[in-house]
Amino acid sequence: MDKLDRIILDLLQKNSDLTIQEISKSVYLSTTPCWQRIKRLKERGFIQKTVAILDPKMAELNTTVFVFVTIENHDKDKLELFSRVVSVMPEIVECHRLSGSIDYLLKVIITKGVVRKIEKNKNHLKVLQIIPTTLKRFKNKFQRFLRFFFSLCLLQ
Repeated sequence: MDKLDRIILDLLQKNSDLTIQEISKSVYLSTTPCWQRIKRLKERGFIQKTVAILDPKMAELNTTVFVFVTIENHDKDKLELFSRVVSVMPEIVECHRLSGSIDYLLKVIITKGVVRKIEKNKNHLKVLQIIPTTLKRFKNKFQRFLRFFFSLCLLQ
């Protein structure tokens, strides 16, 4: 990777909607060599994917919550259950494995739709008994919400 590649990556990070023509003008290359560089950066894994950054208010993404999760014990079944539940929850946008006394950090976006889903399914609160055997504790003021939501996902 050379200086031009780094400039191209910087441009794409700031605005992935730039056309090849716009990028090529910025780095003083013709379009074909510029396109070839971008293609090579993708093939080599420097560019993993292109995403859209949403306006939280327009998309009704009301609250971002960071949640610390500790698993009771780390046997294969409990870790697979946790992984399965996290993977089916689109509200969890990031899951990071930590070292120390806390096992995971989850980034959760709570939308109006999620709140409506909870209101609609209040009668399933008894299902919360499933979760405590797997999740030792949620260190967060949203503890009850997340336990309930994990339970709903297990029901689906």
